[in-house]
Amino acid sequence: MSDIAISILNCDFNNIKFELNRINDSSIKYVHIDIMDGYFVEKNTENLFDMKAICKYTNKKIDVHLMVKKPKIFITNFLKYNPDIISFHIESEENISENISLITSHGIKCGIAINPETDIQTLNNYIENIDVILIMSVVPGKGGQKFISSTFKKIKLIKEKLLKTNPKIKLEIDGGINNLNSKSLNKSGADILVSGSYLINQKNIKKASISLLKV
Repeated sequence: MSDIAISILNCDFNNIKFELNRINDSSIKYVHIDIMDGYFVEKNTENLFDMKAICKYTNKKIDVHLMVKKPKIFITNFLKYNPDIISFHIESEENISENISLITSHGIKCGIAINPETDIQTLNNYIENIDVILIMSVVPGKGGQKFISSTFKKIKLIKEKLLKTNPKIKLEIDGGINNLNSKSLNKSGADILVSGSYLINQKNIKKASISLLKV
C-alpha cells in the first residue's frame, strides 16, 4: 500500500491553518513542500511557505522537494525544521555526494529527484546511500500538469535495479497524480504518491486521499 503526500503548492496560504486542518483529518502521511529557485525552474517559491506555521499546524511528516540549482544552502535552511525527507535533483549543479551526506548526517532521509527526460543510469553512483528516489511524472515547475505515461516504464526499470542494489529505497512519484492513474501506480510498486491539485481542490480531502489508495 502506498503512502500519500499532499503538495500544498496551490493551497490558500492566507488560510494555512484551515488548509492544514483539512489535511490533518485524513490518512495522508506527508505534507509535500515544493521549493523552486526561479533558475532550475522558472517559478520561485522560496518565500511562499511559512515553515514555522506549517510545522505548528500540521500533525503530518514534512517532505521537502528542492527544485533548485544549488541545493546546499536550501538543505541547510530546512534542517532546523527536522523534515522526514529532503529530496534534491540529480540535475542540480552541486556535488551530489556531499549533499547526500549533509542530509543523512542529521538523521533525515535523503531523496534524489529525477526529471522525466533524465537517464536512470545517472542514479547508479548514489543508490547505496539514499532512502528515496523521487520520480517526476511531469516536467517540474508548475502544478496541474498531465501525467506522463512513460513514468510506468521508468518505475519498472528502477524497481528492477533496486532489487539488485538497495531494495529498501522508496519510490516516490510526483506530478499529475489523481484517482485515474493511482491504481496503476500502486500496482507498479510506487511507495509514495504525491498529489497536489487533485487533493487540494476537493472539498473532502480525506475521502479524496482514500480514492488514491485503491489497488
